[in-house]
Amino acid sequence: MATKLPNGEEGRHERDGRAACRGRELVSAQIDDLKTRLEKLSGELGEVSQLAAQHFDELHDAVNSVASHTLAMEAIISAILVNIDIDQKDVSNWIQAKTTQFSAPEHGDSYAETIARDFLRKP
Repeated sequence: MATKLPNGEEGRHERDGRAACRGRELVSAQIDDLKTRLEKLSGELGEVSQLAAQHFDELHDAVNSVASHTLAMEAIISAILVNIDIDQKDVSNWIQAKTTQFSAPEHGDSYAETIARDFLRKP
């Protein structure tokens, strides 16, 4: 029971005690809200992780498909080139003309030129 002072007001200790109790309740409510938000965020991050893994698998499959098609085309072109005489310099000039804005001559042959040279090399 609160102690009343002669002027009708409550004592300072009772007011301070109730304020401290309200403060603890407020902090407890804030902590509970924070826990709830963290649990929700944790669940959402788990979903994002699962979606990222799924997209990674799909991307891996797509890259594997492109690589397989490229390898098949390389095999076919290599078999055709065995019977055809092609000037390697003409091929390099064509590649350089098509890639001049994306490459720097000081870096030497482009990767495309290296691949073309490998194709044109007779077994």
